[in-house]
Amino acid sequence: MAVSVASCLFLIPYAAVQLSGVGYLMQGMTGGAIPFTTGLMVATALAILFSYVAGIRSVMWTDSLQAVLIIVVSTLVALLAISELGGFSGLFHILETEHPQSLSVPGSGLFSFVTFLGLTIPWFFFALTNPQVSQRLFIPSSLKAMRQMLIGFLVFGFVYTLVSILWGFTALAAFPGLSNADMATPTLLASDMIPPVLSVLVMIGIMTAAVSTIDSIMLTLASMLSRDVYANVKPGTSLPSVRSSSRSSRYCPLQPLRG
Repeated sequence: MAVSVASCLFLIPYAAVQLSGVGYLMQGMTGGAIPFTTGLMVATALAILFSYVAGIRSVMWTDSLQAVLIIVVSTLVALLAISELGGFSGLFHILETEHPQSLSVPGSGLFSFVTFLGLTIPWFFFALTNPQVSQRLFIPSSLKAMRQMLIGFLVFGFVYTLVSILWGFTALAAFPGLSNADMATPTLLASDMIPPVLSVLVMIGIMTAAVSTIDSIMLTLASMLSRDVYANVKPGTSLPSVRSSSRSSRYCPLQPLRG
């Protein structure tokens, strides 16, 4: 029960960060026509709806669809933006002449000992602070399927990391006076460098990624609170009663790995 309560303390702020990202994105891309609060409420409503209706099934579908969408459109956006700056040679020429510190290794003040500890220590608590990630280990139907999932995750993560770095470099070169780094993506998508249709697809992809994370967190918290907290507060509670205390848990309880 203590672990479940501790996870709530970690996951609720984590979910709030995801919601904030959607709010900033919609506000930046629409030039303030859609306020930050409205974007926040839209993401919250979608996450609640997906978790309430489909449980773990919604997590699987939103994960799969947003992964394909975001990797394709984000790569296209990065390539288009780089081409507008004169290709890779033009991009890195701007960075070398105007922002040489961005190309230094390991980076200007980015890898101090304190920063290293700040980035490393949280990984020791990953299982505790990110149970919504661990729950995916219960989804594959066999060890073969799990291997395929892990390999796909590694490939996707590597490609998307490269795309994200190029995206950041492009925003730095194109909008050097940007005061808020959180607005780099919305500013890039709202610029003339990117076709509006592609910008909308990226916005949808980012929204689905955030909602996918949030509904996964909500499903995990619902399961933990109902099974670990509620069942301990009321000893002797039957499993159907525990499930009924959580709508998400009732729809799609996680099954152990087979094979």
